[in-house]
Parts: sequence; structure tokens; C-alpha cells
Amino acid sequence: MIRISVIIVNYNARYFLKNCIDSVLSSDIVKNVEIIVVDNNSTDASDEMLQKDFPQVNFLKNDKNLGFSKANNRGVAIA
Repeated sequence: MIRISVIIVNYNARYFLKNCIDSVLSSDIVKNVEIIVVDNNSTDASDEMLQKDFPQVNFLKNDKNLGFSKANNRGVAIA
């Protein structure tokens, strides 16, 4: 049973995104957590890194930068 949803909005922050996900996955709550990344049309290959290194992460890619609030709401909708 998932009890915690972590929603991460990303825009061209591949390095920090990887560190953030690694941190969540190394925590004590990892068995009860889902990670949702909403990407605001990054051009830094964040999507490729996610698919390769974190296939268990739910990933939504916007076709344009919607801004933090709209992207976050998109993640909340599937949490």
C-alpha cells in the first residue's frame, strides 16, 4: 500500500533530479512511497536518465513548460 506520494517538478535539473530520487529511495519509507516526476519540457536528457536509471518512477513529460503550479497539479492528479 502506498502511503506517500512524492511529486517532483523538473525543468533542466537532471543532476539534482537524480540526487533527489536517490535520496528518496535510500530513505526508510521507500516501501510505502511512489515517486512522480513531472517534467516541464526539459532539454537536458532528464527523461532518458529517468527511463534508464529509475524505471519504477512514474514519469509525465509536458510538451511545454507549464510552470510549477500546473505541473505540480498534474502530478497530484495521478497520486
